[in-house]
Amino acid sequence: MLCSCPVRYVNDANGKTCLPVKRLDEPCVISEQCLATSPDSTCLKNADALGLGEDCVTGDLCQARVTGSTCDAGSKKCVCEANNYIQFRIPNQTLDTCIPVVSLDGICVYDESCQATDANALCLSQNGEKRCGCNSKNFTAVLGQC
Repeated sequence: MLCSCPVRYVNDANGKTCLPVKRLDEPCVISEQCLATSPDSTCLKNADALGLGEDCVTGDLCQARVTGSTCDAGSKKCVCEANNYIQFRIPNQTLDTCIPVVSLDGICVYDESCQATDANALCLSQNGEKRCGCNSKNFTAVLGQC
């Protein structure tokens, strides 16, 4: 059974995870991310690219493997870009990645993206796509917060 991905996302090789579509020269995980915008393209993996938590000098090699990551100046480790991304382990994957922080009514894939800005928000299906919204059982949005 394949998951249904929102607009600008594609299924991973297992059909269980949604990955963002990528343009040429953007970091990717699988070729389908590139093919969605550029026919006949492929995902080239950088053997020198660094994962989260690995030692770094600049953010280029962090970003080459994990979209939304950078080299933290203090710890000299690859981390997710503060305020824009959070560290997350995609279900059925072995490595952590960075997923975007999403405000209420923004397009999302995971609850954690929404909860980074509001602990009472969830990634809810609305009109055929997934958007951050309040847990309707207990909360309603007031001034952009649940």
